[in-house]
Amino acid sequence: MLFLNGAALRDGDPRGELHTGESFVLCFHANPEWTEFTMPPEEYGERWRIVADTSQPRSTEAKDAEAGDSVWVPDRTLLVRECIE
Repeated sequence: MLFLNGAALRDGDPRGELHTGESFVLCFHANPEWTEFTMPPEEYGERWRIVADTSQPRSTEAKDAEAGDSVWVPDRTLLVRECIE
């Protein structure tokens, strides 16, 4: 699992205003069996939605994950969740 912290960006525009981005969790799972991942605690984000799931041919109505939730990831899958709260 990899956490990408959009709030930690320190880039500024030509006027010196700071920019931030979105935060993401990437679950890389190469094993041939499903596995369980635990979402980061609240200080990283309270709620996470799926933005990419290589196990699904098209977007499905997946349930959002809350901080600390256990989520099951299918075999040989990349799952990307975006922080929405």
